[in-house]
Amino acid sequence: MRPLSPLLLAALLTTRLLGPSPAAGIQQTGSGSQSGVAAVASAAVDSLFRAMDALGSYNRAEAHLRGASRDFEAQWRASRAALVLGVMSTGWGARDRWFRKAVAHGEEARRLNPRDPEAVAWLAAAVGRRAMESRSPRENARMGRRVWDLTETVLAEDPTHPLGNGVRGKLHQEVMKLAPWQRALGRVLLRSDALKRANWAASEAHLRRAIQGDPTVILFYLDLGETYWLQQKYQLARETFEAGLRLPSLYPPDELFKGQIRRALQRRPAATSGRSTSPTGEPERTRPARRH
Repeated sequence: MRPLSPLLLAALLTTRLLGPSPAAGIQQTGSGSQSGVAAVASAAVDSLFRAMDALGSYNRAEAHLRGASRDFEAQWRASRAALVLGVMSTGWGARDRWFRKAVAHGEEARRLNPRDPEAVAWLAAAVGRRAMESRSPRENARMGRRVWDLTETVLAEDPTHPLGNGVRGKLHQEVMKLAPWQRALGRVLLRSDALKRANWAASEAHLRRAIQGDPTVILFYLDLGETYWLQQKYQLARETFEAGLRLPSLYPPDELFKGQIRRALQRRPAATSGRSTSPTGEPERTRPARRH
């Protein structure tokens, strides 16, 4: 398995954001061999990413893909960079555009290598982020089902895959945040496995497994802390948040995630009963009104 760092991510976010993760002991190369030109391009893309230049990394991958669209390694790297750029964008329109690009590159990477867990995990993370941004409940549910199916593929290939577990844990969390009547109605109308099988214990288990697989990813600590917080396990939430803050910032969105953790630690437990903010202290994102 190759290095991770997302979502997230994902919805993270978010899993192999950078490249090699010493803690995870993961290889850098993909499932197939690359030509010398392609290998040089991948190295340049990774170098820019390690320098915290997600946009430069994406542009370099895109430039390479214009003449080598079947390069699997470049496709998943482009998906990774686009996903991160979406996470770091502030406007709904910009986030949506980047997440769409991430999904498109992820779909192409999967077409080139259908069962590669890394490619499928990045696609799942990108689809998950799009689901979180969706203005349509039905579309949100459809994409949620897709995330469930994609993470089933990842975890069937590699049950310990950090990003696959991170995305699945976040999906359980997002479903459990819905009101009980919403989950019940969705189970009847949408026939979604995610709605039928989601539970807090699974969210915790998958996110802990993600951290075990790659303990350098701050997003995993943010998501696990949020899962604890939503269940009013405040001490565990604080310990998890604080563990995330102690990590070095290795990946482009890490300072953003640390800011969310700091805001979470400033909140009082009673505030979780409110509906206007998330457990991480972020205001609920407003989306453009739907056109009639």
